[in-house]
Amino acid sequence: MKKALILFLFAALIFIMIFIYFKKENQLNNSRFNLTFWSYDSLNLNKVNIYIEFKNSDEISGNGGVNNYGGKYFIKNDELTFSEVSSTEMASTDNEVNEIESAYFKDLISTRYYKLENNYLYLYDSNNILKLTFKKE
Repeated sequence: MKKALILFLFAALIFIMIFIYFKKENQLNNSRFNLTFWSYDSLNLNKVNIYIEFKNSDEISGNGGVNNYGGKYFIKNDELTFSEVSSTEMASTDNEVNEIESAYFKDLISTRYYKLENNYLYLYDSNNILKLTFKKE
């Protein structure tokens, strides 16, 4: 009886750990986030409407200010990485808007960590420096 109870408790613990892992991972699925802050003081973020959508367990899409983009994402614990990010190839007549979009894509693909808190998505680089902040729509 004691052995069965220990086995049951161990199985329950494993189940809870798996549930917590997948619950965190799935918090981004089917969500759209609008960029509200970034680390560039010299570029006016108010000139563009940048967003990211997490379509399913591994696909993203969005708009970088001028161009639509898509790609893949991977989450493990507090790590988040993007790959295969590609976009349409239009250009704005406003050079600052083009610079904003280039800086956004640079920061997006350099993401290594994330935090999701109170409907805000925070993206950090490999040095754990906050680069992008989004608000859930």
